[in-house]
Amino acid sequence: MTTPSAAHDDRQPSGAEVAVASSPRVRLPGVATALLAISPVFLFFGAVHFMATGPRGYFDNAQNQAVVGLVIFGIGVGFLLAGLVLVGVRTIAQQQLDLLRGERR
Repeated sequence: MTTPSAAHDDRQPSGAEVAVASSPRVRLPGVATALLAISPVFLFFGAVHFMATGPRGYFDNAQNQAVVGLVIFGIGVGFLLAGLVLVGVRTIAQQQLDLLRGERR
């Protein structure tokens, strides 16, 4: 006597089964990973550079160095925001793809 699970399955998989099995994922661009990885470095060095010029009268070009520190910090903030925007766009695109493919629960 054979069990039902041992029988050969000749039926074709439905569209939903195929969609679940081969669900494409929207990949995060490599530039977003680079932006998110580099931004803490710029944030740290910009903050340190700015804070090192605390006593303004201590040496001559302290104001210029403070501006350089703020610019470096601003670049770090820009990189962080750009990376977060790319992650958000990827998430929205993945949700739309899932909705179109009927996987939304």
